Amino acid sequence: MRFDNTKTLHTSIFYFCCHGPIELVRIREALLNMKWASFTVEYDTFGCNIDTHGSNITYLHALPSKRYQDMYFALTKKIEETVSQAGVEIHHPRKSLFHMTLARVTPEYPSEKALATLNGTHFGSHRVCSFEFLGAKVTAGDCP
Repeated sequence: MRFDNTKTLHTSIFYFCCHGPIELVRIREALLNMKWASFTVEYDTFGCNIDTHGSNITYLHALPSKRYQDMYFALTKKIEETVSQAGVEIHHPRKSLFHMTLARVTPEYPSEKALATLNGTHFGSHRVCSFEFLGAKVTAGDCP
């Protein structure tokens, strides 16, 4: 089993795959001018999934429940609209659930026992006030 570095636990908001340098700069500028409001997310459940890239690794995740997933998806919709309005095509729209990866484990690890034990655990809450993209901090209008 390998734990992620607890100093850098994070939730990825969006993946900007296959964009060239000029498009990335346009995305960065568009996001810096995006108007959005902060929201609070509760990481209030647990889940796991098997890596889809053939590594035979299972990921153990803290997850927001549906209400909070919907809040994250509303932000990604706003991001997609903002980037599209800047003339950049979205190559990889967000479809997977939002999560914080807590650990990566091998098939020998009793993942089903972890699921049974940790499901329903409240892992904490987080106010989504900002995110980073290409070294720039994109901050909600209602945050310092």
